[in-house]
Amino acid sequence: MSEHDGGASPRRSAKLRAQRVTATSVALVITLVAVGGFYWVFSTSGGRAGSVTPTTAPVPPSSVELSASAPGMSPITQGNMTVPAGTMVTLAVVPDHPLAPYQTFTMGVFAHDPYGFSELQYCAYPDTSVCSYVVSYSSAEGTDYAKGTHTFTAFLGNVGGAILNNSEDISITWSQ
Repeated sequence: MSEHDGGASPRRSAKLRAQRVTATSVALVITLVAVGGFYWVFSTSGGRAGSVTPTTAPVPPSSVELSASAPGMSPITQGNMTVPAGTMVTLAVVPDHPLAPYQTFTMGVFAHDPYGFSELQYCAYPDTSVCSYVVSYSSAEGTDYAKGTHTFTAFLGNVGGAILNNSEDISITWSQ
């Protein structure tokens, strides 16, 4: 027995050295590719690794408009409208700009009669993208809003229910 019996044979040592050189070479190539890729991204983005887009806080709505529309008629946002009896009229609340999904403002439509403030439609987040009301008989108030003359207004409120802004009035007369 030689003094090298506990160690690796010369052929095995050469094989291990070759594997180490191969592993080191592969690691070096991977590192060079990564550095080259980073350099390319950095140089093609104008010196920035990524672009940053500044964000601004959403602007709260400051006003709403009431739009009244009926089949065969141009929509109005203020004034008087006369429609034949039985005609369906849609009242829509239109904020001065769209609300962001997390802006918890409320909107709605109310009639001035038969009481001072008869709430017909109430829209709160997440149902504020389309806030409309089709004028019809109100069983709760025993009033048929699609007969006679009625005045309607849209409102903008905060999440606590306080009204921040009202629209111009629209009076609708259903003729006989």
